[in-house]
Amino acid sequence: MTRYLDYSSPVHVAADGSGDFTAVSDALASIPTEYKGEVTFCIHKGTYKERLTVVRPHVTFVGESWDETVICFGLYARMMMEDGEKRGTFRSYSCLVDAHDITFRNLTIANTAGKGPDVGQALAVYADGDRLMFDH
Repeated sequence: MTRYLDYSSPVHVAADGSGDFTAVSDALASIPTEYKGEVTFCIHKGTYKERLTVVRPHVTFVGESWDETVICFGLYARMMMEDGEKRGTFRSYSCLVDAHDITFRNLTIANTAGKGPDVGQALAVYADGDRLMFDH
């Protein structure tokens, strides 16, 4: 089903299906390439087990509750990849930010891979950009 969203208004993400999307990555991927304005995603309480890649600028992610709105994934440095190489630290992120003017507010981004002695290093966020804000 194709639906039109007005990206000048907040777009709602809710794991329980009550929002515009059930996954943050799907909401992010839905932004038309020709849309150049700012986008705000209101992320409802829930655990979103997904790997998030943010390469589009001017996006704000606002959680409903910092301790009950969680984006997480579980990759780790010692993990073997299909090519036989270890993943390494910088490919273990749960969220990659490679854009400018990005804000995360009132939510948690976590790496759920396990304890360091068991899995090696694991990144929650790998961020590269100007004017990035992580607030509460």
